[in-house]
Amino acid sequence: MMDVNVLTLKLAVKQVLNLAGLDKGAYVCVSNVHMCMETFDSSDFRKVVNKADLVIPDGKPLSIAQKLLGHKKAAQVRGQDIMNALCELSGKKNLNIGFYGGRSDSILELVQSNLTKQYSDIQITYSYSPPFRPLRAVEDLNVIEQINASKVDVLFVGIGCPKQEIWMAEHKEQLKCVMLGVGAAFDFLRGSSGRTRVTH
Repeated sequence: MMDVNVLTLKLAVKQVLNLAGLDKGAYVCVSNVHMCMETFDSSDFRKVVNKADLVIPDGKPLSIAQKLLGHKKAAQVRGQDIMNALCELSGKKNLNIGFYGGRSDSILELVQSNLTKQYSDIQITYSYSPPFRPLRAVEDLNVIEQINASKVDVLFVGIGCPKQEIWMAEHKEQLKCVMLGVGAAFDFLRGSSGRTRVTH
């Protein structure tokens, strides 16, 4: 069984901000039907999701199921919406934003450019598109050091489900930020018209 928090967008943002203020690692799963099926197929992955600090009902069927189970205030909280909300609050809350994922550095440059146009006071302090191969130990250590040195508060991780959730769980104890698995959101933010899933 996959545990999913009953949330509204406002409450989800508040909880992410609280996690970001703890100065220690935390991770948030943005759940949909695909993730639900992955947890059904793999008990190991189910443990990863259920150990998350917050699981957001991104998929409409999940919030509908919550309502059917008696949670009248249950609402769909789209990953794209919470991402935009956090970016909008970046300047006001002195919130450092970071990006890990995307298919290339050029995509991340477009993402940053579009976000800066939309939110002029956004504070982006880290951005990295990892290679498709697994990182070597020394490379992974370098990534950890750079993220922490950049004083990232919220790190958006876009390397596809289930890889991003596993990556966040593996790095929770080493990073000092809250991580959100956002799948293909980087493609949407850079202005892609297609719904391409970002996988590594």
